[in-house]
Amino acid sequence: MKQLFRKRKIIIVIILVLLVYHFPLHHVILVAGPYLDFYTASEIGMLAFAGMPGDRIKAEPVLELAEEAFSDIESTREEREKKYGLLYRYGFANDYYTAASEKHSLKLWAAHFYGTEGYMWICYSSEAYDADGNITSGSQNVQALWKLEKIDGEWVVVHIKEHP
Repeated sequence: MKQLFRKRKIIIVIILVLLVYHFPLHHVILVAGPYLDFYTASEIGMLAFAGMPGDRIKAEPVLELAEEAFSDIESTREEREKKYGLLYRYGFANDYYTAASEKHSLKLWAAHFYGTEGYMWICYSSEAYDADGNITSGSQNVQALWKLEKIDGEWVVVHIKEHP
């Protein structure tokens, strides 16, 4: 009897973990609370479901490009725009910032793709450091909605919406 109760308890915990992962309602609360006047209900609604596994796989190349953009402190703004498209804005162009190093985190909150259109909710933090290790610039826990289109077989960020 105790073994049966333990198995049920484990199954319930697994189900709860899967529900929280696939339906991260805490993300909805984080965005809807302070930014309800900025994002539409349908945009916030996309946060209620993290997305299908196939959608999250489609998001991976976009996230990899964003990781490169965040890490690139060597390129100018013009070079960054050519390499990363709209993602150039993430990171520290060397003609605007003097950064000896950077640190960032980038988390995919939700990914939804429909035909040739897609949306990704991400949360990021980013800091630039001078040669002495002092923070020179940064952003913390910024939520952003990226609109994507499939162009020449690749997913490209065509619009970025984040609260000012």
